[in-house]
Amino acid sequence: MSVAVDSKLDPRVNCYRDDLAASYLEGKVDSRRFVMGRQAQVVQCGAPLLRNPSADSPQDSQLLAGETVQVYDEAGGYSWLQSEFDGYVGYVRTSALRDEVTEATDCVSVLRSFLYPEPDIKTPPIATLNMAAQVTVTDQYQRFSLLSTGGWIYSDHLMTIDAHEPDFVATALRFLEMPYLWGGKGNMGIDCSGLVQVSLARSGRACPRDTYMQAKTLGIEIPGEDGNYPMRRGDLIYWPGHVAIVLDQETVVHASGHHMLVTIEPWRDVDERVRIETGGKGIEVLRRVPQSNG
Repeated sequence: MSVAVDSKLDPRVNCYRDDLAASYLEGKVDSRRFVMGRQAQVVQCGAPLLRNPSADSPQDSQLLAGETVQVYDEAGGYSWLQSEFDGYVGYVRTSALRDEVTEATDCVSVLRSFLYPEPDIKTPPIATLNMAAQVTVTDQYQRFSLLSTGGWIYSDHLMTIDAHEPDFVATALRFLEMPYLWGGKGNMGIDCSGLVQVSLARSGRACPRDTYMQAKTLGIEIPGEDGNYPMRRGDLIYWPGHVAIVLDQETVVHASGHHMLVTIEPWRDVDERVRIETGGKGIEVLRRVPQSNG
């Protein structure tokens, strides 16, 4: 008896290829072989999550230091994996991972912070960690913390892993003027859905990676039509392939591919531009997330 399979499973958040698939998808997708994953941890902050295992592949997202993943295949210096943070699937350079997994004690609370070989700001930094990266502190010396992966970070740039910033809009505003980067999550740049995801993560709320995922699942949908919506601070406005965060009834903040940076704009200007770019399509949905994680 053949097993019915679902050909509509989203490959961005379901780990399957024609030749290989995650064991949890057996009976749900067609694949020649099903395997169990192996847990690993990301050690490179802003590790590109690629669509294909090649240096010239598009970057669909990034993995932050401390994230855990399930690895299903390794070949040619790349690992095919699924993030345990948001379920995203892709290829990452194997050198960005380690097999040893440690439980995070803290996360980076500033936009970015340097990692030093010694607890001394005059030593040349060995790496950069950005907001929401998770770390394990093993020792402290004066105003520095030693990490399990090696290196010292300025202690005031950390918050305990269970500490949150309740105002995710204020967090998003801290990214103003950061360059737009497709698939970016804040190391060297950030994209529109990444800005929403990272900001909500700092407030302790889970958030899917892409706009089409967020537009279907985040918070509750607020009815409206033809651009007329009862917007309030913290609402999320979704256009085709884009999202902006409402500051008030007239302005939004977003990572803009038009301006190539995180910027504040009159939302009517954004809506007018998007309508032109998409042949008349306007807002797809307005979603409202809780003001706190309580």
